[in-house]
Amino acid sequence: MKLRSIFIFFGVLIGLGYLGYVLLQTPIKNYALDREAKSRIEAILKGFQSSGVEDKVVGNEQTAICLWAEDIYLITNGEILGKASDNFDRWRKEKGIFPRIKDFKIVDAKRIDGITPETVLVTVEIDGQLLAMRVPKGHQVTWDDVPIGTTFAAQPSGQKSSSSSSSSGNSKTLGEKMLDKKNPKKEPAPKPIRQTGPNTFSNE
Repeated sequence: MKLRSIFIFFGVLIGLGYLGYVLLQTPIKNYALDREAKSRIEAILKGFQSSGVEDKVVGNEQTAICLWAEDIYLITNGEILGKASDNFDRWRKEKGIFPRIKDFKIVDAKRIDGITPETVLVTVEIDGQLLAMRVPKGHQVTWDDVPIGTTFAAQPSGQKSSSSSSSSGNSKTLGEKMLDKKNPKKEPAPKPIRQTGPNTFSNE
């Protein structure tokens, strides 16, 4: 009887463990897909992100073309690579991010359920423009609509906008300045001076 209880106990543990594995499998897989898609988009964008030195880019432009077109780092067929390069240029021109971008930030990445091949919707902020891309595994990246409710990436802490960085505690708004003109501050009248003695003067 005691041995039977032990077998039942371990059986329940194994069952619960398997159930937990099944329940966690999908979230873990989705997380891995999201990370993979973000890394792919990051490498693509760096391929035509200006480094600030002449016409040089932060990443590798050819790698960006290959990752964008076929999700691989190198297309060995010259003809296919040439077509991919032309399509890549057209794709960038559609959103006005050709030939170079200055800055970008990945805002969100979320797998789209029920689509084959496995596809992740990646939202990116590029030079102040919010854009969304469909990133199918092993296939070409395409544009999509930005999800409703998506906002721009938060401004990094420690940075101030140009309008506030130059202001100080003594600055006034336009309304306050206009009120000052209408109601100028009155300076107190000087006190009369009277003579109290030879060569001696005092204020009242």
